[in-house]
Order: sequence, then structure tokens, then C-alpha cells
Amino acid sequence: MVTSEAAPFAKTGGLADVLGALPPALARLGEEVAVVMPRYGSVPLHGSMRISDPMRVSVGPNAFTVAIDQMEREGVRYLFVDCPPLYARAGIYSEDGVAYVDNHIRFALLNQAALEIGRSIFRQIGPDGLQFLVHAGDGNLKPLYFGFDLLGRNQIMLDVQRSGRNQVCTADCNAARNRDAV
Repeated sequence: MVTSEAAPFAKTGGLADVLGALPPALARLGEEVAVVMPRYGSVPLHGSMRISDPMRVSVGPNAFTVAIDQMEREGVRYLFVDCPPLYARAGIYSEDGVAYVDNHIRFALLNQAALEIGRSIFRQIGPDGLQFLVHAGDGNLKPLYFGFDLLGRNQIMLDVQRSGRNQVCTADCNAARNRDAV
């Protein structure tokens, strides 16, 4: 699961409540669950461990160096994307009531880093590949996730809310969706 916030690490509203409760509930049912989120400067992560060498991640013309820290809690593997220029700030989305002007870059980097985590950290996967459930607020991430395939054997199911609004999907995305439809 990829999220901008999850209780108890970072919380501004209901998203953090859901991502704080759902992963442990799934783990109790026997599912293997990982949550990827930013390592915010305002959130102390006692007991986390660096599990990757720094890697370069690009967002458009911008390139950043990120590292991944891990912590296990309630049977869930939490992976924190550490990129101080983007996340070592006082707030999650804003400061003193003013939204960060680079939020689009910050959270695009989070998604790109999540894909890199899949490529590098989850390389040792079983013969059935990884299974992804992508729950998106709109369809704008469809090309990103439908084009993602670590080793040619992954299954992706996309659950999109508000599907009639602002849908953007390239021809490649449509081909992938038709080929890999669940």
C-alpha cells in the first residue's frame, strides 16, 4: 500500500485512520502487507532500520536521492521513503496553513519510489509474482501502474473512485488493461 499518511506515524485525517487500521487487520488474517510512505521530518521512527543503499529517483526533470527505512509493527512491514529535501519539513502537506508549492513533486516521488522499492527490495518474489491492488482517487495514475511489471509476472487490479471524472489513459495503458484485465 502506498500512502501519504498512516496512523500512528503521520495523521491529518481519515486516510491515516484507514491506513493505520487496515494493514494490521489484513496481517492478522494472514496476508503479507507492506505500507510505503514518506519519512517525514516531524515523525520520529524509533527502531527503524535503513534497508537500501541510496538510489536516484526521477520525477520529470527533477532527480532525487532517496533511501528506504523499514520498521515492522503489528505484522506489517512499513517502508519509509527518506528524501530530506522533500519530506524533512514541519508539516505533511502544508505549514502555517499554506500548502507546500511542490506537493505534486513530493507525492509523485513517493509513487516513483514505491515502484523502485518493488523493483529492488521485493526482487526475491515467488513464481506467481506480486499482486497489486491499486485504490486511486481518480484514474490519472492508471498509465503508471498498468505499465509497471517487475519481472513480467505481476497481477494488477485497479479500483478507481470517481471513474467518470478526469480520466486520462494512454493507448499503452489501454492495451495493458485489456491484456491484463482481472
